[in-house]
Amino acid sequence: MTGWRLGSGPCGPTCSLIDVGNSSTSQRTFIENKNNDFYYFGNFTVEYQTGSEHQTSDLYITSNYTEHVVAVSTTETWELLSMKFYALLQPPESKEDIFGAFTPNDDGSTLSKIPVQFLVEVVQSLDTPRFVPPTYGSNHQFVVFKGASWETTIYVNSGTSPLDGLRLICDSNHFKSSIVQRDPSKTDVSFATVYWADQFSQAKKSIVCVTAIDQNMVESAELLCFLIEYIDFQFTFSQPTNSSGRPHFINVPSQSENITCPINATCIIPVFVFSSRPVSNISIIDSRVNFTDITPVSPDNTTSKTYRSDLYIRHLVAEEIKLCLKAEDINGNPSDVLCFRMDYVPPDPCLQKPCLNDGICFSDKITGDFVCKCINDFTGQYCDKGKDPCTPNPCRHGVCYDSAVPYYCYCTDDGINPNQYEGDNCEICKDPLACEATTSTTTAELSTGVTTETSGTAETTESFTTHELTTKSEATTKIICSKTEELTREDLVTMKKTIYSGIHQLNILILGEVS
Repeated sequence: MTGWRLGSGPCGPTCSLIDVGNSSTSQRTFIENKNNDFYYFGNFTVEYQTGSEHQTSDLYITSNYTEHVVAVSTTETWELLSMKFYALLQPPESKEDIFGAFTPNDDGSTLSKIPVQFLVEVVQSLDTPRFVPPTYGSNHQFVVFKGASWETTIYVNSGTSPLDGLRLICDSNHFKSSIVQRDPSKTDVSFATVYWADQFSQAKKSIVCVTAIDQNMVESAELLCFLIEYIDFQFTFSQPTNSSGRPHFINVPSQSENITCPINATCIIPVFVFSSRPVSNISIIDSRVNFTDITPVSPDNTTSKTYRSDLYIRHLVAEEIKLCLKAEDINGNPSDVLCFRMDYVPPDPCLQKPCLNDGICFSDKITGDFVCKCINDFTGQYCDKGKDPCTPNPCRHGVCYDSAVPYYCYCTDDGINPNQYEGDNCEICKDPLACEATTSTTTAELSTGVTTETSGTAETTESFTTHELTTKSEATTKIICSKTEELTREDLVTMKKTIYSGIHQLNILILGEVS
């Protein structure tokens, strides 16, 4: 598992919630080639002992890995990926340290600077079974519409020991596996089919996991899992019958209805044909879908003169696609062309609840983006920005900080030293006599606009002018400023008290030409 700052890892610069579950292999390769650095995202090394000597070498896994995006956080700006790899190790009885060094780039794109290290001790050389293409990858999703059957073929390279069978780990006893057969076109490859042995009776979601076991009882290291969702929706459109007895489609999607399917998932749609003569073939004649397959035609056991097949379709882009089918009977008589539309949609980003503080999420099924509708005065893309609790300042004799919930009042006159007030809003005076004297002095000075300074027997009176200061909250606070350069410490303290009681914070006080 590797974590990266969002947009800086193998997921690519445009990484978002719609990439979750997708492979990052192509993006990783593109970025490495672009930077002319195959170790751009880090590298693996292996240290092993031969006799009394220790040796270190690079562990090349460039073509022997799978990597997928596990999670994305747009609010905290990170992406999480999972990599599975295999590598050729040394002979038995050797101990090897493997280091995964994900070196941080200059921009600090990795979330962790600590390399991974794990010890591998080879105790016996086993030729373990491995899943090979065209087997679907782990965590592949299937969407099965009512009337269709589910099955998938598992291909296994078991090496020198023949494949004995598949072990199923599932949540239902309806999942079964067929007998093992050898693939005549590939050396050391066998296959078996995993299928649902009964008709889906109700809307549900299931998961089935598979491991392969050879005749030496050695089990595959990888656990292959599939997600299956059943859609309890019956298609009802049928083509008009014809007098010549040609085949025609029944209980199939119509051209006016859209079938929704997640991108990169395999949707399975049942296809039924009514014909007075046996149907020999159902073919796809027009489609821009990335991957399609159709099972062999067989008689439908529930209705006479009806034949069926299952259509497997998978597409990698969020868009609307038209798909057309045609059926033929054993005499070559064709049916009318059947066309319908498939609406491929990205994963719903609202399922990850990106809107904070009870915000309502609205998703765009075309782009995979989302919009948060914020409530309770919260704002921001994720409703993560609340209104400033310090505007207006709730602290009667102090400075307000919004770092605490809902806010924190530091009771002070100068922003540094605590004063004689306390309470949540600095409204309680610890020394009533001192507070009363301070309040009286400040009120008198503000009401006259004149201050008097006594030095010995000389008394000087200085006039004050009034200026305005606009704070961050755009509230206007009047500040009394003096034109004279003869200011006493008491004058400054009185002014600071007046200023701090009206604004959030002031770091620099400018009085005329004196700062």
